[in-house]
Amino acid sequence: MPAVFISYRREDSAGYAGRLHEELEERLGAQQVFRDVDTLRAGQDFEEAIRQRLSGCAACLVMIGPGWTKSQTTTGERRLDQPGDYVVMEIAAALARPDVIVIPVLVGGAAMPGAGELPDAIKGLARRQSFTARDETWEADMDRLAATLAQEDGTGRVRPSTHKSATTSRARFILTALLIAGVMIASAVVWLFRSASGGTSSSGAPDATTTTAAGTTSEGPAYAIDIPSSGAEIAHGDLVYTPVAGSVQARGATTRVWLRMRVSNEGFYDANLWDDSFRLVVGNAVVSPNGGLNEILEKRSIRQAVIRFDVPSRPAKATLRVTYQGNSGEVPLDLTSNGQPAKHDKADEGDAYSRATFTALARDEQPLLAGDGISTSVARITNRHFANTQRVNMEIRWMNGGRYSIATGDLVLRLAAGGEILAPVKTPYEVVEGGATYRGDVVFDVSPTIRQAVLKATLRGASRDLPLTLK
Repeated sequence: MPAVFISYRREDSAGYAGRLHEELEERLGAQQVFRDVDTLRAGQDFEEAIRQRLSGCAACLVMIGPGWTKSQTTTGERRLDQPGDYVVMEIAAALARPDVIVIPVLVGGAAMPGAGELPDAIKGLARRQSFTARDETWEADMDRLAATLAQEDGTGRVRPSTHKSATTSRARFILTALLIAGVMIASAVVWLFRSASGGTSSSGAPDATTTTAAGTTSEGPAYAIDIPSSGAEIAHGDLVYTPVAGSVQARGATTRVWLRMRVSNEGFYDANLWDDSFRLVVGNAVVSPNGGLNEILEKRSIRQAVIRFDVPSRPAKATLRVTYQGNSGEVPLDLTSNGQPAKHDKADEGDAYSRATFTALARDEQPLLAGDGISTSVARITNRHFANTQRVNMEIRWMNGGRYSIATGDLVLRLAAGGEILAPVKTPYEVVEGGATYRGDVVFDVSPTIRQAVLKATLRGASRDLPLTLK
C-alpha cells in the first residue's frame, strides 16, 4: 500500500505533482507514492480508490499552487466550496486521521492560505507547517522532503526502498575502500620522495609545512574575509553564482585565497562547474584557480564548491570575475582579515535566496489588455539585483473567459530600457483552456545602471505601455 498520498488540483499544480511524484519515487521507492493519474486502473471507482489509498497512507502531501484557493468551475463558482470536491474530500479524510502527517507543499511561489480562505471541512490545514518547493532549489528541496517523510514513525511508516539502500551501501563501501587504498599509496610515495630529496620539493624549496631555521613555519595562519552581504551575486542566464565565504593565508611572498561559491542552475540543462569560469583580478594581473574543480552541475540543482587561487603577491584588494559563455560579472573583494578564523571549508547553511537582494516594484495587481474574452494583468513585479544585471520578474495572469483555448503567447511583452527593446529571457508557453486562469512569470534582464523602463504589451492588435521605475 503506498505510504505517501499526493493531493493536487490539476489546473493548478499538475506539472509540479508529476515532478514531485517522480522525485519521491526515486528516493522512497516506486510503491511508496500514490497519484491518481498514474496509479488508478481504467474503470476503477475514483472515490473508492481515494478512500482506500488514504486509509493506508502515512503522509498526505497537499500541493498548493498560486491558483489553488481561487480555482473556479466553468460557471464561476469556487471549486473548494462545491459539495463532493475531490480535493476537499482527500484533505478532510487525511486530517481526520491523527496518525497521518499532512504537509501543505507550496509550489510556483504560492503562499500558505489562511483558515478564512478554507472551507470548514479542511480549516485544520491552515495549522499545519507548510513546505516550500522552489524551482531553483528543487533537487535539494526534494531531498529534505524525502528525509522528513522517511523519519515518520506512525503506522505505515515511510521507508526508502530496501534495494536502493543496499545498492547505495555497497557503492559507499567500494568507494571508501578505493579512497583508503589511494591515501595509503599516496602517503608511501610522499614518504619515499621526501626521504630521497631531504625534505625539499621538486623545485628545491622547503616544504610548506616544514620548520625554518628560525623555528617558524613558512605559512601564516589562515583567516576569514568578509564577503559582501548583498549585490555580490552574478547571474549568467539560468546560472547564479553567489560567493558565501572566503579565507586567505600568507605563504611567504605569495597569498592563497579560497572562495566558497554557491551555484544554482535554474535551467533544464546541465552546466559546467569548473575552474575555467573563475578568475581573480589583482591589479593588472589575472590569476587562474588551481584547485582542479571540474564537475557537472545538474539541471534544476544547487551546489557549493571551493575555488582556490595562489596569488604571487600580498594584495589587500582583489576582484572576483565569473565568466560563462562569453559573459562576465565581477565582485570586489577585501582580502584583509575580519578577525575570524578561516571558514571556507564549512558549508553555508543558507538557501538559494539567503544573499539575494529584491525590490518590490509593484505589489498591487494592474490590468494590462483585454479583448475577445481574454483579459490579462500584472499581479506583481519584483527586481532582483545582481552585480552584472538586474532581473525584472513579472507575474502575469491570463484569464480566458471564452469557450476556446488560448495561448499565453498571444500576449507579447517587451521592455524598453536604455535605448533598447528587450525580449524576455523567460516566458511561459502554455495553453489556457476556456473558463480557466493561468499565472506565469515573464523575466527580463536589464543593465544594472538602468533606472527607467517601459513595459510594452500587445494582445491581438491592441497595445499598452506601462512605465516602470527600477530601484
